[in-house]
Amino acid sequence: MISIKFKIFTYLVSLLFFFRQFYLINILWILFTKKIYFNSSNRKNVFIIPKSGGLNDLINDFNKAEYHKNKINLFSLNRYFFSPIWKHLNIKYSLKDIKDKSKNNKKALLFRKSLRKIMNYYLKYNKIDLLITFNFYDLEFEFLEVLKELEVKTLIYFKESLKSQNNWNEITKVYGQNFYSFKNSKNFFMAVYTENAKNAFIKAELVNTKNINRVGCGRLDYSFALKNKFNPINKRFKILYYLIQNTACLPVFNGYIYMDEKQLNLDGHNWSNLSKRANAFILDFAKKYPDVDIVLKSKVGFEDEQLYDFNNKLPGNFKIIRGGVGHDLLRDSDLVIGFNSTAIFEAIAACKPTITLNFADSYHKDLSQFLLDDSNLLNEANNEKDLENKIFQIIKNKSKKIDITDKHKKLLKHYLGNDNGKASKEIVEYITKILT
Repeated sequence: MISIKFKIFTYLVSLLFFFRQFYLINILWILFTKKIYFNSSNRKNVFIIPKSGGLNDLINDFNKAEYHKNKINLFSLNRYFFSPIWKHLNIKYSLKDIKDKSKNNKKALLFRKSLRKIMNYYLKYNKIDLLITFNFYDLEFEFLEVLKELEVKTLIYFKESLKSQNNWNEITKVYGQNFYSFKNSKNFFMAVYTENAKNAFIKAELVNTKNINRVGCGRLDYSFALKNKFNPINKRFKILYYLIQNTACLPVFNGYIYMDEKQLNLDGHNWSNLSKRANAFILDFAKKYPDVDIVLKSKVGFEDEQLYDFNNKLPGNFKIIRGGVGHDLLRDSDLVIGFNSTAIFEAIAACKPTITLNFADSYHKDLSQFLLDDSNLLNEANNEKDLENKIFQIIKNKSKKIDITDKHKKLLKHYLGNDNGKASKEIVEYITKILT
């Protein structure tokens, strides 16, 4: 639910922009800038544009002391600071605009010019030693260009690294052909989860090879910590089901899927049918077995899509969790079910029983190349009957803890760059190096 405070803020930014009151917009930004961690004796100021999951990679219980030790202050410069201006201008953005730095997009150039004026004021009142964001998006390309012009050190902690090799092959071409390069920018840095991600960005020539580092997935450290905290099985068996995102781990950018150097519509090339079948099964299962608790977890930004099948009255053993991170849910679960999701790997690291869904007859055969793991390490259910049998096998075993093998650790290293629970400290080490 959107807060009244947020609505007022966005309204004021839009109103002030209409009258081109850039200084007053800057004052609003200053008033709404949050201190995540602050000590007046600290020497360095890091500003973060938060994103669900990404913020937990960056700052958590495993590395807060490291920020203190390295005398780093942390502030939140939210995405909604500048998104009202983008919406007010009703900007239409394409891959061509990204490649050409919006040279023929007057509205995008006006957005950039306006953002630069606001940032000029903002930097007079705030010393920014490093600004951290998490992904490449349309308006953020313009923001990155402003930061480049103002010579503000910028780090992208790229968290969308959960991809098959075929996905990386496709998306690397998209990056290389359509994104403009920061390769020659001394103030542009990247941190990524995996070697595959690092190699992709270097191959696409987006970043200087000296300015990118593999640090792993920080929030996976929570899962490694959970494996040492064995909980007896719940009195009522509890299933944590991560709802399927229709484009999970597909080479999608700007509303299209890329395969064999072709740009295709997403219709017919997504996981929506798999999602519908899995949702129908889990709902029917809950009705048939009321003594089993079902927790549904949706992803931030995809709630409407993922919860569409659950609009009617739900059984009493059903619970829906919208967005946010799921470490507490993982801790309290007896079984985790998901598909092409970080959640499956988080459960493996926490030594939780898992089932991953792979109803091969539910999606276009060409999409099979984008499934995660081809080593048969994941406990796959091939249809609804197989899924039901696997659930009851796990219930019958009456055990929460599954041993993590060296092969599983290799899988975690491959997909999330973290096989030891120490990624949270690695990102602080890299940030400290950038600030030095």
